[in-house]
Amino acid sequence: MKNNGSVRKKGFIKRLAQESLILSCLGKISSRLIYFFKVSMLSFFLTGCEGSDKALENGVAGSYAREHKLVRRFTRPVKTAFASSVEDSFFAGLYRKAVRRVLYTPVSTFGAFFLTFGIYIALVYYVRLYGFDVTTDAASLEIAFVTVLFSLPLILSRKSLVKLLDGSVFINGLFSGCIDFSRYDGEKLSGAVGTAIIAGSVSGVLSFFCGEVRMLMFLFAAVYMLIVFHSPELGLFSTALAYPFFNRAFISVLVLMTFFSYVIKVLRGKRNLHFGAAGIFVSILGTMFLFAWIGGGGERALFAFCMCALYVLGANLLSTPRLLKKCVSSFVSGFGICLLVASVQTFNSAWLGEGWRTVLDSCFSVFDSSGALAGYMLLMLPFVFCKANRSSFLAKGLSYLLFVGCIAYSVFTGHTFFALLAAGCVTVYLAISSRRIFRPLVLCFGVPVAGLYFAAVPISYSGMGLYGIMANWTATAAAASSTPVFGVGMSEASLALAYGGETGSMFLQIFLECGLSGILLLILALAFAFQRLYARLSKVGTENRVITAAAGATALSGLVLGCGMDLWSHTELCVVFWLSLALADATYRIRKEERRETDEH
Repeated sequence: MKNNGSVRKKGFIKRLAQESLILSCLGKISSRLIYFFKVSMLSFFLTGCEGSDKALENGVAGSYAREHKLVRRFTRPVKTAFASSVEDSFFAGLYRKAVRRVLYTPVSTFGAFFLTFGIYIALVYYVRLYGFDVTTDAASLEIAFVTVLFSLPLILSRKSLVKLLDGSVFINGLFSGCIDFSRYDGEKLSGAVGTAIIAGSVSGVLSFFCGEVRMLMFLFAAVYMLIVFHSPELGLFSTALAYPFFNRAFISVLVLMTFFSYVIKVLRGKRNLHFGAAGIFVSILGTMFLFAWIGGGGERALFAFCMCALYVLGANLLSTPRLLKKCVSSFVSGFGICLLVASVQTFNSAWLGEGWRTVLDSCFSVFDSSGALAGYMLLMLPFVFCKANRSSFLAKGLSYLLFVGCIAYSVFTGHTFFALLAAGCVTVYLAISSRRIFRPLVLCFGVPVAGLYFAAVPISYSGMGLYGIMANWTATAAAASSTPVFGVGMSEASLALAYGGETGSMFLQIFLECGLSGILLLILALAFAFQRLYARLSKVGTENRVITAAAGATALSGLVLGCGMDLWSHTELCVVFWLSLALADATYRIRKEERRETDEH
């Protein structure tokens, strides 16, 4: 009886919804909009991803290469010869021997190094204090104590380094899918404790001149660089994790190092390089930025090239669902740490003490303005919902709480447009991932807008900056009128001479700096990238659909932000935008490979 009553209740609600005049009108309007979209030129372009790739393959260059068999007669022999020369070279052999020597060395040897290094850090501290009468920081003793404490379990271990790494859950989780330690056999070399003690003594003495923190950072950077050269995927994950906490120069160096290691891997035949229509235009755009940097474009041109390189890295290195999910996890983890650091900086840093507050503000100054933080939060919201998709109820509740917090923070800091864009961004993600429109539209967009309206929050066109955007368009067009084809250049001097301030738009900035050629390449690269995004969403299959939906919502919101903000000047926003497009391209390629394997079987 209870079940029959619930069925009748559901039937009544369904009949009421069907007979409702408002809901029926909304349904007819939505069906009309979907019909017009299907027959429009935009739909024809977005659904033509495979046609674009085939047109690229059957174009003049592709037809010429296929007709003259350039891949078999030239490209493949050159690649094979280069790979053989690299593998047989003295430096490659030395590198392989060094790696095997380090991996097979007992862990106790490394413990002896860190023990000696920590003792010498403490000795250097007292030599400075009493021998040279120099005021030193007591943090040196803390670092020495931590280093010695870290060395004790290493000294007591009887395993080789590779056995320790292979048996560590944390290391396997960190390097899973990138480095397989189990492929090394169980060989164990004799320890070199004497060499380790000498190396620790030398490193400790050098800390007298450059500081113990710099010595530790140098050792970490050297080891990390060797790991990235072995597995460029880790460089990509590190970029996704660490970009909110470092300046533009550091991110550019990290991306360049990863891109260089990836190119070497491609030339050696260890990695694949795929170019679709989007990849071709992004590569051409990156080449233009590279030449602009060589011609004196400065840090802006180099960073723009790194963003194009980041797209190529993400689209090619994320070749499996496991790597794709790992990259998204690094992305969201960096965002979580960023919010934690920003909260401590803003609300609760009084209890830390003056010294630690100074370190926190100098090393982890996450953003320069509240607007940048609000924009970063709204772009990362879809990925937070993506990670909470199959998680517990608590994780989903926290994602919605973060959504409300982003809207509140944007309103309280005077960025009402960012609050509206955050509501639209989450609505688009939920509508795409769940294939439902009405509920996300009402709950995630209608309710926040109604709340802002009844709370009397001022929402005006001038507050959204539309008048300022139109003024920037007019001023930029006047400044670029003298060099409309190739622009005024990307150097600070040329920009200051041609235009007094920032254009306030990603597209206007490229139009001013690179002219019509640059803006045309940028529009084509983004258009074909969104074409691959739409092609992946239109396919049946839900394995990576939530990731594609998150990348699409973020990329679309970044595109809207790019119309009124110069994303090239905001490092964190630019990285999120281009990496989202790369993730969408990677999901499309993974889905295409899965379909090809299914058809072959």
